[in-house]
Amino acid sequence: MMPTAQVRLTSLRIPEGRHLWLFAGHVGPVTGQAAAGDLVDVLTADGQFYGRGLYNPDSKIRVRLLTFEDEPIDEMFWRRRIQQAIRLRQRVVTQSNAYRLIYAEGDRLPGLIVDRYDQLLVMQCLSFGMDSRKELLADVLMKELNLTRVYLRNEAKSRQLEGLPLERRFLSGGGQTQVEIHEGSAKFLVDVERGQKTGWFCDQRENRLA
Repeated sequence: MMPTAQVRLTSLRIPEGRHLWLFAGHVGPVTGQAAAGDLVDVLTADGQFYGRGLYNPDSKIRVRLLTFEDEPIDEMFWRRRIQQAIRLRQRVVTQSNAYRLIYAEGDRLPGLIVDRYDQLLVMQCLSFGMDSRKELLADVLMKELNLTRVYLRNEAKSRQLEGLPLERRFLSGGGQTQVEIHEGSAKFLVDVERGQKTGWFCDQRENRLA
C-alpha cells in the first residue's frame, strides 16, 4: 500500500539519528486526505522524500515512521519485519519459552509489543496505526510461528492519548489464560489476563536464574 497524503518537516535541518517519532512540532499540515492510522509520506522542507509512516492528527506523536525507504507498506513488509524479529530471538533466547518477541521501535515496528508465552502470544498496540492493523499483524505472526492464539492486553494509558479504548480479550483463539513457562529448569504459571504488564516480567529472567 502506498500513501495518498504527505506531511513536510517544518525545518530544513534533518532530525538527527533518524528517530522513528515525529512530534507535532516537527511536521506541517497534511496534504491530501489522511485519517488517524493512515500511511503518509514525510517530505523534507524542500520536498525530498524522507520517510513513510503511520499518521495520527490527534496524537502529540504525529507520525511514527516505519521506513526511510520508498517502499510499499504491504503484507510482505510486515512479514519481513516480523521475520527479522523472530530470527533475532531464535539466536539470543535459549533458556526460556517466554520472551519479548517484538519490542516496538527496537524492531522498527513502532507502537507494537508482542510477548510470547509458550504457544500463546500477547499483543499490545500502543498506536492508532498498529491498532487498526492488529488483525493483519496477528495473522502474520500466527502463520510465521504456527500458532493459533493471540491475546490483547491493550490497557496502557498511552492508548488514551492516541484516542484508543482500553481492552483485554482474545483476538484469536480462546481457552485458558494461564500458561506454564520455563526459565532454565524452573517452571512458572503465568496469567496473561490478570498478570502484570502482558503477564510476566520477561526482563527479570536473569535475576530469577541467579
